[in-house]
Amino acid sequence: MKERAIMFQNRLLHWAKDNLRDFPWRSTNDPYKICIAEILLHQTFARKVVPAYEVFIKSYPDVKKLHNARIRSIEKIIYPLGFLYRAKKLKDFAKTVVNEYGGRVPHYKEELLALPGVGEYTSSAVLCFAYDEQIPIIDANVIRVYSRLFEIACINTDVRKDGIVQKRQYRLYFNTILAELFVHNLLTRNYDWVNSDLYNLPPSAQVFYRRFLLHHNYPKEQLSMSLIIREMNFTDKNMTNLVRNLEMNTLNPLVRRGLILSYEKLEGLNEEKYVFVLPGKKKQEKEQG
Repeated sequence: MKERAIMFQNRLLHWAKDNLRDFPWRSTNDPYKICIAEILLHQTFARKVVPAYEVFIKSYPDVKKLHNARIRSIEKIIYPLGFLYRAKKLKDFAKTVVNEYGGRVPHYKEELLALPGVGEYTSSAVLCFAYDEQIPIIDANVIRVYSRLFEIACINTDVRKDGIVQKRQYRLYFNTILAELFVHNLLTRNYDWVNSDLYNLPPSAQVFYRRFLLHHNYPKEQLSMSLIIREMNFTDKNMTNLVRNLEMNTLNPLVRRGLILSYEKLEGLNEEKYVFVLPGKKKQEKEQG
């Protein structure tokens, strides 16, 4: 795992030299400007945000100017982006920073999260890009990259706080590249970083295949139910539901894709287990025999 992580870091840094896009908020360490950018970027394409961001910063270069602005004036600037409710959030954000923090954006996580319009992702971005803290910036897209490359089975509804990911620390530049990587893949349909056979499968199927089956050279593989539950982070205590979900959302999609030829659930003396027949290996075993 460690060697794969180092290789991934090196390849990603090399990839960034030719693919990393230039945006105005990437050339500043001003926490106010970073907060504004992140609020405007929410559910909005970055290229569309650029002109609105530049006009916004020119009109309200600091938090005190924004605090004195009228909501209607803010709405006019962000109108091309839609989601005009952000105007009030921006106004409330400035009001809180001015009244409670003396006009300076706080640099503690808990205080950032208390600001209007600032959530887990934005608070992490401010700490990383403005205050140079070694903190990962995690969203669903970054989770997809990690889960496919490192078989991280963090099927957590709040992935940004998942303990497995939170322990991984990345510097400012690396956080930027990770965010850029997923957008690049979407725009170019270039999925060099993932196995294309796995890309459109459910996340649990991808993790299962990479973790248990990808590197095996035998025609069959046996896995105990306890091992599957532990390694996949399954938490359902109802075994009937767990087995049904495992087969429906993980194993059957792999069979339909041809990554598993078949599977069988067996009742053992101590516990249940699954036996998998893998493609391209059954024939090889017969030829060797």
